[in-house]
Amino acid sequence: MSFGKRLRERRRELGMSQGELALRLGVTAAAVSNYESGQNAVREEVLLKMFQVLDVDPNYLYQDAFTGGGF
Repeated sequence: MSFGKRLRERRRELGMSQGELALRLGVTAAAVSNYESGQNAVREEVLLKMFQVLDVDPNYLYQDAFTGGGF
């Protein structure tokens, strides 16, 4: 599952709309929609706030984002 799908899943688990999450993060609802669809990356300061607002460990949102592998 992608970062965006996990983000959407957790937001819904908390009963939060995109608009409510956006308000708590200090971004627009369109930005949250873009994060969930994978169209935009989340800025670091928003990402740190996101972990707090969603009450999740960073590994929860990113657990399937990295496949491993060498450099």
